[in-house]
Amino acid sequence: QWDIGAVEGPFVPAGPVRLAGPTLLGNVAVQVTFTNFSGAFFTVLAGPNVALPLNVWSNLGPALETPPGSGQFQFTDLQATNNPHRYYRVRSP
Repeated sequence: QWDIGAVEGPFVPAGPVRLAGPTLLGNVAVQVTFTNFSGAFFTVLAGPNVALPLNVWSNLGPALETPPGSGQFQFTDLQATNNPHRYYRVRSP
């Protein structure tokens, strides 16, 4: 039999299912949390203007599934207080 190149993995919709943040943490950081399918991978981006093209947004790093297997993802921006006007985007790599 021949395999025509099927790829299997977690189904990830275009964006987060439910955003449960952001939350200000002690006036020093912002925490962004959301839910999605367990095992998915997401990158958090930040920019000063939501209208800017995606290629000029800063890659802040991965959102971590916490606890593993829960479908709950979290990212903490420790530089949020240095950027008074900051927008966040979550994308699946």
